[in-house]
Parts: sequence; structure tokens; C-alpha cells
Amino acid sequence: SLKMIKNMSNIQLFKKISEAAIAVAASDGLHYDEIDSIRKILLNVTRITDDLKSQYDSYGIDHNNIDFSEFAVAYESILNTDIKSFELIEINDEYCKDLANLLNEGPVLHNLCVGMALAGLNADGNVSDSETEAFQLLCSYLNQADEAVVGNICNLLLNNDIIL
Repeated sequence: SLKMIKNMSNIQLFKKISEAAIAVAASDGLHYDEIDSIRKILLNVTRITDDLKSQYDSYGIDHNNIDFSEFAVAYESILNTDIKSFELIEINDEYCKDLANLLNEGPVLHNLCVGMALAGLNADGNVSDSETEAFQLLCSYLNQADEAVVGNICNLLLNNDIIL
């Protein structure tokens, strides 16, 4: 039902893009160090919201319809989920199509999702073929993402060293 999708809260949308990003990194299984890295990336998203907004501003991407403060709520919920369960999500055409339909909000969420997925892939320094395939498929559906913006988001997420 399209009406329901339109009313999806930012919290639900953030949970969905986090799920997709984690599922890409989980497509070849998750090891403990990788799980730690992913937790750090998710937490970093809640800490770089001002940087994200200025990123979007510098690329002329309107982000006023997105309440970034709600990411913390979404993150909390994901942290209370068994991250290994994300290995069960298959990044396939059907999944990506549903995701793209949910994210019809446009480039803000496309860029954030792909940026998080890229950070997740690079977090353990070892990118497998199945991760690469899943990532490329995700990108083909989230086609409002811009390579430069995604790269910057990925760097912000990986290089914002925080102590958990």
C-alpha cells in the first residue's frame, strides 16, 4: 500500500537503510571484528549529522524533509538486534526494488545508504566477491546516489574515530 509507504517515519527509513547497508557487508558472513566495525559505523552516523548536512548543502541536495536526530532511535533499535541476523537478508533484485520504492524521498537516503554500505564493506579491509556483487546491485537501484557524495560519507564514517 503506497499510502503506508508515504507515511513511513524517518526512524523506519533509517532502520531500513541501515539494514540494507549491513546486509551488503553481511553477504559473505560477519566476523566479530566486522560486527564491531559495523556498530561503529552506525554510531558514527548519529555523530556526523552536521557534517552530513553540510555535505548535502555543498552538493545542493535538499535534506530538510529528513530529521537526522531520529537516526539515534533507529540505531538503538538495530544495536538491540542480533547483527548476525542480517546475514539472512539476501540483497537481490526484489529486495533492492522494494528498498528503492521506500526511499522515494530521493538522494539524501540513497547517498546515506550507499555510503554506509561502502563503509561497511571497507571496514574490515577485505572485500569479497559476494560483497562486491551485493554492493553493485544496491547501487544500481539506489541510482540517485552520487559517487563523490558517497565517497565523502564513507570517509566520514570510517575516519571519525570514536571510542565505544
